[in-house]
Amino acid sequence: MLNVLLVDDEKLERVLIRKGYNWEENGFNIVGEAASGEDALEYINYHNVDIVITDINNIKNRYILAIMNS
Repeated sequence: MLNVLLVDDEKLERVLIRKGYNWEENGFNIVGEAASGEDALEYINYHNVDIVITDINNIKNRYILAIMNS
């Protein structure tokens, strides 16, 4: 199973992403959620995360993705 972290500043969006797809049936385990890129980085520092799903239209999250890729 791949561990997934959902990152979006809107709680409703995170809920819809979580409930709108059968994650476990397809080999994914949602291990957490974060409301900001900063929270996501903090979470990633202490947990095993393979995939981050985020709102790239949020400029702060773009910077977090750049940091994670470096």
